[in-house]
Amino acid sequence: MNGHITIKGSQIYYESIGDGDPMVFIHADGLDSRMWEQQVAHFSKNYRVIVYDIRGFGKSDIPSDQTYSFVEDLSLLLSHLNISKAHLVGLSQSSGLILAR
Repeated sequence: MNGHITIKGSQIYYESIGDGDPMVFIHADGLDSRMWEQQVAHFSKNYRVIVYDIRGFGKSDIPSDQTYSFVEDLSLLLSHLNISKAHLVGLSQSSGLILAR
């Protein structure tokens, strides 16, 4: 399943593939969710893998003129997908989202 969720005026793109415990991959700065294609193919056999494009990258809108937080975006996306607990995997700046969550 893939789609968009509107958060504070911005469309955030996501994909959810597979079944099992949720595992969220958060891309590095300057890239988008496609960087995780090989990991998605592997882990979606045993996990529900979620990838998304953070604001201003890939298929997500550039930040609106509203105040926003990458941590809040992740939290609201997980709520939208009815996920209360997940394995988080991040690279580079995205590691900060994991620590902040």
